[in-house]
Amino acid sequence: MNIRFYRASTPGMRNRSVSSFSECTKTKPEKSLLSVLKQKSGRNNTGKITSRHRGGGHKKLYRSIDFQRTKCDISAIVYSIEYDPNRNARIALVHYQDGEKRYILHPQGLQVGDQIISSLSASRSVGNTLPLQNMPLGAQIHNIEVHPRQLNQSILTGSTRINPMLLGRDKSPNSIGLNSQIEQSYSSEAKNVYSGSKGGQFVRSAGTVAQILAKEGEFVTVRLPSGEVRLFSQKCWATLGSVGNSQAFTVRLGKAGRMRWTGKRPHVRGSAMNAVDHPHGGGEGRAPIGRKKPSTPWGKTALGKKTRSSQKYSKKFIIRRRTSA
Repeated sequence: MNIRFYRASTPGMRNRSVSSFSECTKTKPEKSLLSVLKQKSGRNNTGKITSRHRGGGHKKLYRSIDFQRTKCDISAIVYSIEYDPNRNARIALVHYQDGEKRYILHPQGLQVGDQIISSLSASRSVGNTLPLQNMPLGAQIHNIEVHPRQLNQSILTGSTRINPMLLGRDKSPNSIGLNSQIEQSYSSEAKNVYSGSKGGQFVRSAGTVAQILAKEGEFVTVRLPSGEVRLFSQKCWATLGSVGNSQAFTVRLGKAGRMRWTGKRPHVRGSAMNAVDHPHGGGEGRAPIGRKKPSTPWGKTALGKKTRSSQKYSKKFIIRRRTSA
């Protein structure tokens, strides 16, 4: 990704920079993967504003992204790299061998025509998805699952439906050959047995990357982009490589109107309001807030207060918390 600057022909162009979109190879999205994205403007089902400073903006269509990558053992070819207005990362349109089309997050270095696959035995190349337990130490990954994907309750082998939970339990001589045959068929039908995964939830923003630090027992230690060191199950899947469009955070808007195009409305300072509207409001001229610490419009502590629940289920998986700026 390259950043393009403009001559200062107007005040709004003076500090403006935009992406060159040089990595994008297609301008029109795949229609079969589009859906309507209704603008809520920060309002709930009763019409009340529950999230301030939202509204307006350009109309957008949602691109269905395959964060799960559950289409296993079927290779796909990267057909195009496209812009997505709903995220700062680019997306890649892939065509599978069976004809299905899906969008995935575009990893850094993945080119049109490259082949990717989601498999237990996938090669260590950028864009491939496989379990954490099959990745080498030091590998750079993104789109990490939090909850391991589950196996279907049964698989179909020929005309017999077999419960995979029973594999290897019967040790009788007559069943050893059957168990090995079932296991072989089970591995060959891996593309049909994974389901129930919510998909990758960690490390999906542009330019982000996580790194595998260690493996011990049933868990893998991963360092996240925030600096947090966290445990993930070895059965969780992730994608190799870092997310593309790494210079997305260097883009400067240049004018307030460009922020309005994204659907964000102005944020008014509390000290500029009246006393009836905000705890910081009121007073003559530029008066101080009149409190020991900044507050929200509803009187809660605004800065520095810990909001994470001490009883959160994932607390035991965090080895080192992220460092706050």
